Amino acid sequence: MAPSSINVMQIKPLHGSALLILESELVASIVDIMFGGTGRPPVALDGREFSATEQRLIRRIIDLVCTEYRKAWEAFHPFELVYSRSEMQPQFANIATPTEIVVSARFEIHLGDQGGAMHLCIPYTAIEPIRETLFSSVNAS
Repeated sequence: MAPSSINVMQIKPLHGSALLILESELVASIVDIMFGGTGRPPVALDGREFSATEQRLIRRIIDLVCTEYRKAWEAFHPFELVYSRSEMQPQFANIATPTEIVVSARFEIHLGDQGGAMHLCIPYTAIEPIRETLFSSVNAS
């Protein structure tokens, strides 16, 4: 099975790190489409690391996600994700202790009949300083 793209992101101006994970199926579909394919990656993913070209496309996707995420949070609190590093091994992408609460969101991205998921995971301790702002924004809606 091919690896997911695991990316450690700084949360500015807050403290801490988040994870932005692009599942291998999503990456393979995007790469296929970008090079003129139908978006249908090979049925058997081979478990290799991402090539330099695939890594460049992943960085472009990450930059786009960061830009749109910053825009989405503007109404609540100035907040942005800044790329820090990529990891191939999940155990090295440690952003929280095993007992910490995290906020996790899964986004299904469809490209025709293909695609995959993107995950965002933020430790609660990172967003706890703006908890009241978030709570008041939810109650005002």
